[in-house]
Amino acid sequence: MGPCGCGKSTVGNSLAIRTNWPFIEGDDYHSDSNRFKTSMGIPLNDEDRLPWLLSLRNELMQHKNAILACSALKKSYRNILSSSNDANYQTRTLFVLLSANKSLLQKRVSERKGHFAHPSLIESQLETLESFGEDEEYLVIDASNSLTDITQQIINIKAT
Repeated sequence: MGPCGCGKSTVGNSLAIRTNWPFIEGDDYHSDSNRFKTSMGIPLNDEDRLPWLLSLRNELMQHKNAILACSALKKSYRNILSSSNDANYQTRTLFVLLSANKSLLQKRVSERKGHFAHPSLIESQLETLESFGEDEEYLVIDASNSLTDITQQIINIKAT
Protein backbone atom coordinates (compact mmCIF):
# COMPACT_ATOMS: atom_id res chain seq x y z
CA MET A 1 0.00 0.00 0.00
CA GLY A 2 1.00 3.61 -0.40
CA PRO A 3 0.84 6.47 -2.87
CA CYS A 4 1.33 6.13 -6.60
CA GLY A 5 4.88 5.27 -7.55
CA CYS A 6 5.84 3.53 -4.30
CA GLY A 7 6.12 0.12 -5.99
CA LYS A 8 2.88 -1.63 -5.02
CA SER A 9 2.47 -3.51 -8.31
CA THR A 10 6.12 -4.45 -8.65
CA VAL A 11 6.38 -5.72 -5.08
CA GLY A 12 2.97 -7.41 -5.29
CA ASN A 13 3.99 -9.34 -8.39
CA SER A 14 7.27 -10.34 -6.77
CA LEU A 15 5.46 -11.58 -3.66
CA ALA A 16 2.95 -13.50 -5.74
CA ILE A 17 5.76 -15.34 -7.49
CA ARG A 18 7.51 -16.14 -4.19
CA THR A 19 4.37 -17.23 -2.32
CA ASN A 20 2.33 -18.68 -5.18
CA TRP A 21 -0.58 -16.57 -3.93
CA PRO A 22 -2.89 -14.77 -6.35
CA PHE A 23 -2.03 -11.13 -7.05
CA ILE A 24 -4.87 -8.62 -7.23
CA GLU A 25 -3.97 -5.40 -9.03
CA GLY A 26 -6.16 -2.75 -7.42
CA ASP A 27 -5.84 -0.41 -10.40
CA ASP A 28 -7.65 -2.96 -12.57
CA TYR A 29 -10.79 -2.51 -10.46
CA HIS A 30 -11.14 1.26 -10.90
CA SER A 31 -14.14 2.50 -12.84
CA ASP A 32 -13.66 4.38 -16.10
CA SER A 33 -14.72 7.52 -14.27
CA ASN A 34 -12.03 7.05 -11.61
CA ARG A 35 -9.41 6.37 -14.27
CA PHE A 36 -10.41 9.52 -16.14
CA LYS A 37 -10.27 11.64 -12.99
CA THR A 38 -6.85 10.40 -11.97
CA SER A 39 -5.48 10.78 -15.50
CA MET A 40 -6.52 14.44 -15.29
CA GLY A 41 -4.83 14.84 -11.90
CA ILE A 42 -8.13 15.01 -10.00
CA PRO A 43 -7.84 13.23 -6.63
CA LEU A 44 -10.50 10.64 -5.86
CA ASN A 45 -12.79 11.29 -2.91
CA ASP A 46 -14.34 8.78 -0.51
CA GLU A 47 -17.47 8.51 -2.68
CA ASP A 48 -15.33 7.65 -5.72
CA ARG A 49 -13.37 5.06 -3.79
CA LEU A 50 -16.16 3.19 -1.98
CA PRO A 51 -17.37 0.99 -4.89
CA TRP A 52 -13.74 0.29 -5.78
CA LEU A 53 -12.86 -0.74 -2.22
CA LEU A 54 -15.93 -2.96 -1.97
CA SER A 55 -14.99 -4.68 -5.23
CA LEU A 56 -11.49 -5.28 -3.92
CA ARG A 57 -12.81 -6.66 -0.64
CA ASN A 58 -15.15 -8.99 -2.52
CA GLU A 59 -12.26 -10.21 -4.65
CA LEU A 60 -10.10 -10.77 -1.56
CA MET A 61 -12.85 -12.87 -0.01
CA GLN A 62 -12.64 -15.29 -2.95
CA HIS A 63 -9.16 -16.41 -1.84
CA LYS A 64 -7.72 -18.03 1.25
CA ASN A 65 -4.54 -16.02 0.73
CA ALA A 66 -3.96 -13.13 -1.64
CA ILE A 67 -1.74 -10.16 -2.30
CA LEU A 68 -3.44 -6.86 -3.10
CA ALA A 69 -1.82 -3.75 -4.56
CA CYS A 70 -3.97 -0.87 -3.34
CA SER A 71 -3.23 2.63 -2.05
CA ALA A 72 -5.34 2.09 1.13
CA LEU A 73 -4.39 5.58 2.26
CA LYS A 74 -7.00 6.05 4.99
CA LYS A 75 -7.77 3.87 7.98
CA SER A 76 -11.42 3.76 6.88
CA TYR A 77 -10.32 2.31 3.52
CA ARG A 78 -8.19 -0.31 5.26
CA ASN A 79 -11.14 -1.16 7.52
CA ILE A 80 -13.28 -1.87 4.46
CA LEU A 81 -10.60 -4.08 2.92
CA SER A 82 -10.09 -6.12 6.08
CA SER A 83 -13.75 -6.53 7.07
CA SER A 84 -16.52 -8.82 5.94
CA ASN A 85 -20.27 -9.17 6.28
CA ASP A 86 -19.79 -12.95 6.35
CA ALA A 87 -19.43 -14.24 9.93
CA ASN A 88 -17.77 -17.41 8.60
CA TYR A 89 -15.03 -15.48 6.82
CA GLN A 90 -11.84 -15.30 8.87
CA THR A 91 -9.04 -13.06 7.76
CA ARG A 92 -5.63 -11.84 8.81
CA THR A 93 -4.71 -8.65 7.03
CA LEU A 94 -1.14 -7.40 7.01
CA PHE A 95 -0.80 -3.93 5.53
CA VAL A 96 2.62 -3.19 4.07
CA LEU A 97 3.32 0.50 3.52
CA LEU A 98 5.99 1.08 0.92
CA SER A 99 7.35 4.36 2.24
CA ALA A 100 9.08 6.73 -0.17
CA ASN A 101 9.91 10.40 -0.23
CA LYS A 102 8.16 12.72 -2.64
CA SER A 103 11.12 13.06 -5.02
CA LEU A 104 11.43 9.27 -5.48
CA LEU A 105 7.68 8.97 -6.09
CA GLN A 106 7.78 11.79 -8.66
CA LYS A 107 10.74 10.20 -10.43
CA ARG A 108 9.07 6.80 -10.63
CA VAL A 109 5.68 8.12 -11.75
CA SER A 110 7.21 10.37 -14.42
CA GLU A 111 9.26 7.45 -15.80
CA ARG A 112 6.54 4.82 -15.98
CA LYS A 113 4.65 4.16 -19.17
CA GLY A 114 1.03 3.24 -19.70
CA HIS A 115 -0.34 4.13 -16.27
CA PHE A 116 -3.34 6.40 -15.88
CA ALA A 117 -2.35 8.16 -12.63
CA HIS A 118 -1.17 11.74 -13.15
CA PRO A 119 2.04 12.75 -11.32
CA SER A 120 0.24 15.66 -9.66
CA LEU A 121 -1.68 13.14 -7.51
CA ILE A 122 1.40 12.37 -5.41
CA GLU A 123 1.00 15.47 -3.25
CA SER A 124 -2.66 14.83 -2.42
CA GLN A 125 -1.99 11.14 -1.75
CA LEU A 126 0.81 11.97 0.67
CA GLU A 127 -1.51 14.43 2.44
CA THR A 128 -4.29 11.82 2.58
CA LEU A 129 -2.09 9.00 3.96
CA GLU A 130 -3.18 8.26 7.53
CA SER A 131 -1.15 6.64 10.28
CA PHE A 132 -1.93 3.09 11.29
CA GLY A 133 -4.25 2.38 14.20
CA GLU A 134 -3.37 0.19 17.16
CA ASP A 135 -5.79 -2.43 15.84
CA GLU A 136 -4.01 -2.74 12.48
CA GLU A 137 -1.26 -5.22 11.70
CA TYR A 138 1.27 -3.41 9.55
CA LEU A 139 4.81 -3.16 8.33
CA VAL A 140 6.55 -0.06 6.97
CA ILE A 141 9.30 -0.71 4.44
CA ASP A 142 11.60 1.77 2.73
CA ALA A 143 10.54 1.67 -0.92
CA SER A 144 14.01 2.76 -2.03
CA ASN A 145 15.40 -0.65 -1.01
CA SER A 146 15.92 -3.29 -3.68
CA LEU A 147 12.96 -5.37 -4.81
CA THR A 148 14.70 -8.49 -3.51
CA ASP A 149 15.18 -6.94 -0.06
CA ILE A 150 11.62 -5.62 0.15
CA THR A 151 10.16 -8.95 -0.91
CA GLN A 152 12.28 -10.86 1.60
CA GLN A 153 11.33 -8.51 4.46
CA ILE A 154 7.65 -9.15 3.76
CA ILE A 155 8.18 -12.90 3.40
CA ASN A 156 9.96 -12.93 6.77
CA ILE A 157 7.06 -11.14 8.50
CA LYS A 158 4.40 -13.21 6.70
CA ALA A 159 5.94 -16.37 8.09
CA THR A 160 5.41 -15.28 11.71
